[in-house]
Amino acid sequence: MKKFGLIAALLVSMLLVFWGCSDKKEDGTATPDAGGKTAGATMLVSTPKPTATAAPEETSSGVEYVDLITDNENLFFSASSTEAAGTENALLPDYCFDGDLDTRWSSLFYDTEEGWICVEFGYPVIINGVYLNENTNWGNVTMWDAQYYSESQQDWVTVYEGAEMYPDEYYEFDSNTEETYRFRLVFRGCTGLAVTLNEIEVFGQFVEVETGTPVRTPAPLEGQIVPDGLTNVALNQTYAASSIEAEGTEDALGPELCFDENNETRWSTIFGDLYEAWISIEFQNPVTISGFVVNEVKNWGYVTSYSAQVWENNEWKTVYEGEEFSKDMDIYIPLENDVTTTQFRLLFHDGQTLSETVSISEIKVYGK
Repeated sequence: MKKFGLIAALLVSMLLVFWGCSDKKEDGTATPDAGGKTAGATMLVSTPKPTATAAPEETSSGVEYVDLITDNENLFFSASSTEAAGTENALLPDYCFDGDLDTRWSSLFYDTEEGWICVEFGYPVIINGVYLNENTNWGNVTMWDAQYYSESQQDWVTVYEGAEMYPDEYYEFDSNTEETYRFRLVFRGCTGLAVTLNEIEVFGQFVEVETGTPVRTPAPLEGQIVPDGLTNVALNQTYAASSIEAEGTEDALGPELCFDENNETRWSTIFGDLYEAWISIEFQNPVTISGFVVNEVKNWGYVTSYSAQVWENNEWKTVYEGEEFSKDMDIYIPLENDVTTTQFRLLFHDGQTLSETVSISEIKVYGK
């Protein structure tokens, strides 16, 4: 009888274990896919990267967190600046999230205080902490913040304040973030001229969403929306400039490269041609201009003072005065009033640059 009692108890125990496992709830360790499945429909399999000793299977809170980046196709990356932006050699923020320690993102020179790098998620997440792998060949970050964007407060919230970055250390936040779509690192100081990172790993949990929920894509930046009814009237016109780098050679960086709708080409002045340098457009017919866009290549410095001018009564008339061009691409600069003209030019007065040059990848002039 004792033997039968033991066997019965063992069978009951096995059934209870099986029942308990089959009734386990989703824990946020799976990722929704682009097809709109709910979180938990597809398990995320993550291989620990060389930057970390291992994924944090269990943190101080006792909760399991997963890699929110690897195998996640619904991610969008941005940064305050990018070295060689607009060229085939651009060190994009994407490279910080590709799992490859041989690639890197780098900011522009001098973008070391209040510079940032950001990842946006297509579906909401809760973030617990990060691993960071900094490239310290040219200096290192001395102070940084980890922040998420609070949907309830409509503002960035700091969840961690750090000093130097150590590649094998997991930076666990004191408390998890709210459900969020956006996470960034903000840099407060650096011993080098630029910030450069090889890899960023973000750990947390995916928030369950209803089947069919569309991926949330980043909204255009303020200023990137051109008013309805305007077109780029600068295409297929006649262009000139105060000087051209490598003029007369096959490598010449002529002004026409600013008007080819290709941010991987650029116009550049010769060394020393910064103060009162210019680039101009002569239109085939009179046009009415409402505003313009300038995508500057800031690898070697940047303009700090310029004027936008139009040809009127046989002389140049200033219709806009500006300081620095935005680090963000395609920011629309409106004129105070529409102006009709046959020529438009940018006149550069000053800049912060070692080579005393001006370099621009694209200019767009919007009007009718």
